[in-house]
Amino acid sequence: NAEGELNAITAGLMALSLTSRAVLYYSFCDKERWTNDLIGMEIGYSKRQVDRIKSESLIEFAEAYKKGKLIAYR
Repeated sequence: NAEGELNAITAGLMALSLTSRAVLYYSFCDKERWTNDLIGMEIGYSKRQVDRIKSESLIEFAEAYKKGKLIAYR
């Protein structure tokens, strides 16, 4: 159900560091369209650092969400 899914997403985000959580929130959860430049200005990082943090954070979230349900091995 939708509430269970929202709880799983929240739990996955809460497993991340504050910086990782902020980058993913601004990238995917906020109603506004945040560019990596704007995210960087908001949290005090360069665009390049935000790019790296976002990539790493997505992997961390995939591992944390429902104990790795999003991980696909090739």
